[in-house]
Amino acid sequence: MTPEYARAMARYNRWMNDELYAVPERLTDAERKDERGAFFGSIHRTLNHTS
Repeated sequence: MTPEYARAMARYNRWMNDELYAVPERLTDAERKDERGAFFGSIHRTLNHTS
């Protein structure tokens, strides 16, 4: 892996994280915490599962 490739993947990762987190930011806190039957239950718990 070249340094250029690593930088490109880091930029892509940042872009995807920004896109991913932009969606739940439009929800209310209650909507994020609603039980949805997902693996971790709610969107909030899914996004927070590593903490």
